[in-house]
Amino acid sequence: MRTTRDYLKWGAVACALVATASAEYALARAIGMNEWVAIAVPGALDAYVLRALRAHREVLTSVLAMVGVNAASHLVSAGVLAMDWRL
Repeated sequence: MRTTRDYLKWGAVACALVATASAEYALARAIGMNEWVAIAVPGALDAYVLRALRAHREVLTSVLAMVGVNAASHLVSAGVLAMDWRL
């Protein structure tokens, strides 16, 4: 078992989670979630990614979920992706 902590890795993860939170919130608002529920969307995705990283399981799935939500958010805000039931 490794006892040293990789502070740079976790710092990079924290920065990535903060950087992606606004797009996740924006997509939740765009699909009609109220403000308080929309705040929980970045929290839920961030918790999922952090748990996956700590457990060394489902890392790819959690990161792909985060990337997909962010990509959808940016495509919706750019007018490239239409808002419909699939989002």
